[in-house]
Amino acid sequence: MYKNYLRNLLNAYWLRPETALCRTLDIMSMKDFEVTSPSLDLGCGDGIFSFIRAGGGLKNSFDVFQEVGNISQYFDNIDIYDSYNGCSKYPIETLPEYKFDIGLDHKENLLKKAKHLDLYKQLICADANKKLPFSDESFNTIFSNIVYWLNDSQAALNEIYRILKIDGKCCLMLPDKTFTESMIYNRLYKSCNNSDYEFLKLIDRGRLELHCDIVKTKEEWENIIQKSGLKIEKCIPHLSKTAMKIHDIGLRPIFPFLSEITRNIEENKLMEIKKQWVDFFEIISNGIISNEDKQISRDNSACFYCYLLKK
Repeated sequence: MYKNYLRNLLNAYWLRPETALCRTLDIMSMKDFEVTSPSLDLGCGDGIFSFIRAGGGLKNSFDVFQEVGNISQYFDNIDIYDSYNGCSKYPIETLPEYKFDIGLDHKENLLKKAKHLDLYKQLICADANKKLPFSDESFNTIFSNIVYWLNDSQAALNEIYRILKIDGKCCLMLPDKTFTESMIYNRLYKSCNNSDYEFLKLIDRGRLELHCDIVKTKEEWENIIQKSGLKIEKCIPHLSKTAMKIHDIGLRPIFPFLSEITRNIEENKLMEIKKQWVDFFEIISNGIISNEDKQISRDNSACFYCYLLKK
């Protein structure tokens, strides 16, 4: 079943196949999470991840890079995805098997993209750092992959508890300290101040600094969860050190140049190249995924946890 997710994610993120790999592993870790109405996608972004997780698929002519901006500032760590010009088509090939009642995000451009996917009954632009614009006990299910990005993780979990119905379920993705420890910029330069590897700043692009304050140990996350009143039903370790090292570099450093190249290739030829590209990275990704459990077991650690929680 995961192979359908992988193929659809590779199609969407083909110039960044390492992203498709890790998002596939995210989906696999969520296999026991069922979305039931009323439902909330908290921090939905452009909706692509949740759309594909819901069984949706877009035709080969689509990719998420058609609506990026600020490419010239890529190495200044500018968010290239927070851009919308309304020119891209979202040719849906397979409809999602379910819908979210509400998708919430603080970036209007991302919500404009999400609107094309027929996944959300309502989209709300709001800052999840503040009190969420919902009444107590509003939702049966909540999915979020942004809690660790928020200013106060405890306050965020308390809000999720407030708006969940009794017996309501929540699925969260939370990063372990192993995540930043695995980053090549941290390992070879920042943690040991080895000037020989200062050039790795070009790959890091400020990412380590952004992530340092949001990663926690498993014990720290579970303490926050328990203080919120939520009950842990399952904790699924996922994203091995190997997967994270691949994601840490991947095609990230050369993405701006790949993007420029693809913009200057005739469309029919580009689709031929894209198919061969996706076919190749599908084989590579399948090999990594098939060994993922062994890698996590061998390391006795993972870089992320998928928590299934209950009120």
